[in-house]
Amino acid sequence: DPLFRTRPGSVIIEGNWKLHYYYEDGGIELYDLNSDPGERKNLASINTIKTAELLAKLEVWLKEEQAPVQFELNPHFDSLFEQELIAEFY
Repeated sequence: DPLFRTRPGSVIIEGNWKLHYYYEDGGIELYDLNSDPGERKNLASINTIKTAELLAKLEVWLKEEQAPVQFELNPHFDSLFEQELIAEFY
C-alpha cells in the first residue's frame, strides 16, 4: 500500500521478498525489497511461484502460532479519500 492505513492483513518477509495478504478482499501484494524498497511495483501476478510459496508459509505460520486474525473492516477507512491521496502524492 502506498499509504499507511489500518486494514486487516498479514505480512511475511523472507530474504528480499515481502508479501502482504489482505483479509478484506483476498488481495495479495509481493515486493522485491532489494530492487523496490518503496514497495511500488506489485510482483504478485508476475512472480506467481514466489507468491504461492510465501502465502503458504504465512498460512502455516498463522496456524502454528494460533495467531489472531482480524477480519472486521476498519469502519473509519475511506477508500475514496485514499484514492485521492494516491492520485495527488504518488
